[in-house]
Amino acid sequence: MSDWIILAISTVFVAAMVVFAALLGFRDTVRLDEAELRRLAAGEGAALEEWAIARGQRAAAARLSGGRFMAVRVMGDGISVRVARVEAARITLRRGGVTLSFADTGFPPLYLKTQEPPAAWLASLARGG
Repeated sequence: MSDWIILAISTVFVAAMVVFAALLGFRDTVRLDEAELRRLAAGEGAALEEWAIARGQRAAAARLSGGRFMAVRVMGDGISVRVARVEAARITLRRGGVTLSFADTGFPPLYLKTQEPPAAWLASLARGG
């Protein structure tokens, strides 16, 4: 076969796969909101007390009942959640946001781009309060 014919057939199949993926919803993304955070907190057996959702709705931090803290990040079409005691989270105020770090290397630091200044409860936790 000619190289042009093989290229044409390959192009048709790639286009068909892209159309098929679009029909399956490959562009769908998860967005975080208060209702989703409440659902995640309830799954941990806690109540949502205060929360901050990053611009773009792909990351969030929340203070839960019982002195716990929840960090949430969107990863592809799913959500990754880390729940720990407030003392286990290192919260650092940065310009334009907050960085949340845990000792667990499986959950890399989470940067929340927040409104200026960050929510008062987050700033309080960053100061050790």
